[in-house]
Amino acid sequence: RNGRKMNGRDSNTEIKALNAQLKIKNFSDGKIEPLSQFKDNVVLMNFWASWCEACMVEMPSLIALQEKFKNTAFKLVLIDVDENPEKVIPSIIDKFKITSAIYGDVEENLARDFGVAAIPFSAFIEKGLKLKWVESGDRDWMNAEVINEVEKALKE
Repeated sequence: RNGRKMNGRDSNTEIKALNAQLKIKNFSDGKIEPLSQFKDNVVLMNFWASWCEACMVEMPSLIALQEKFKNTAFKLVLIDVDENPEKVIPSIIDKFKITSAIYGDVEENLARDFGVAAIPFSAFIEKGLKLKWVESGDRDWMNAEVINEVEKALKE
């Protein structure tokens, strides 16, 4: 695993609440939406781009994780950082059979708040918009560690 990780169980890491007013743009309808819409969800937020090989490698496991938890309060929030998302998103949706909404980072405020330096970049957010950890680099999201963490967060 590469990159860094913030883990809520780590004594020197503070779990921080996210700014619920930060905005994301839904590509399906162009609406600008606040992060607060996810306050009752467990969220895996993933920053990616179509040109990023590692992002494309991990996309199937992200989609599989979303499918596994589709009837729960779990949400996969995909944040596309392509320069011309309108041109690439339709083919990515088709290629990976993406059913969740794809968002853009309005004015890159989210990326700045999370300190995104490289993609793929993921943030695990518990109910109440509490940031549990962030990680850069790709991974298999269908591993037991992630599944257990989602299940545990959903119970809280």
